Amino acid sequence: MLNPTRAFRSTTLNCTPTRTTRLSPILLLTLRSQSTSSAAATPGAAPTLDVTLRQALKGYMKSRQTFESGVIKSILADLQTTSHLASPPNPQKVLLKSIKTRLEAASQFTTSIPPRQDLADQYTREAQLLQKFVQNTEDALSGMGEEELKGVIKSALEEIKVEKGGEEVGVKDLGRVIKVVLAKTKGKMGGKGVSEAVKKYFDAQVTK
Repeated sequence: MLNPTRAFRSTTLNCTPTRTTRLSPILLLTLRSQSTSSAAATPGAAPTLDVTLRQALKGYMKSRQTFESGVIKSILADLQTTSHLASPPNPQKVLLKSIKTRLEAASQFTTSIPPRQDLADQYTREAQLLQKFVQNTEDALSGMGEEELKGVIKSALEEIKVEKGGEEVGVKDLGRVIKVVLAKTKGKMGGKGVSEAVKKYFDAQVTK
C-alpha cells in the first residue's frame, strides 16, 4: 500500500523547477520603464530632461501648437538615438549641441547669398524654444554659434571705437566690451560665457 506521506513528498519534488526562469526582453523593458517612472515621480526629486520634455510635448499637443510639438519631438528623437550608444552622452549635452546646431544654421542662412531670413528666423525660434529646457543658465551660452558670437564681439568693438573717437579698443576696455556684448546677446548667453568668449577673442588678436 502506498504511503500518503511519501506520495506527497514525491509530488512536491517533481514540482520543483529544474532551471532558473528568465524574464522576457519585453517584460524587462516594462519593468525598467516602471522603475524610471517611479523614480521621476518621487517627491522632491528633480525630473529628468526626458520627462520634462515629454510633459511639455503633452501640453503643446493638447493646445495644438504644431511648431513647438515638432521641435520637442525632434530633440526627443535625438535623445532616444544617443541613449543606444555604448557611452551615452549627458542628455543636457545633447540638448546644448542641438541648440548650437540650430543657431549656427540661422547664422549661415542670414549671411548666405541670397539671404534666407525665413529659415534663419525659424532656426533661431527653435533654438530659443529649446533654451527653456537648459537646466544650467550658464550652459545656455554654449548653444550660440561661434561665428555668430564673433560677429557680435566685432560689432561691440566697433561701437566702442566710435565712442572713443576712433581710438583702438584694447584689453583695458575688456569690462566695457563684455557689457556691450551681454546687452547684444540678451536671452541667448550668460555672463560667465560672454566673459570667457571676449577674453578668448582678445587673446587671439594679441597672438596674431
